Amino acid sequence: MQLAVSSNPAVVRANELALLADELIEALEETVRLATGAAAPVEWEVHLDYLRAMQRVGRETLAAPASSR
Repeated sequence: MQLAVSSNPAVVRANELALLADELIEALEETVRLATGAAAPVEWEVHLDYLRAMQRVGRETLAAPASSR
């Protein structure tokens, strides 16, 4: 994905949200891959840690006003 480089807070915010959406889509694809395969318990543990971290980052991203970036 090519993101616009800008000092405009609205563009910066849009870029952050686009990156977050891409990361969420990738996480969903990985979850489906693990759920439909013979994933080892350790794979699930690592993936769940990743999802928790992504949840924290997502909440921070959504909570931050565009002007603070």
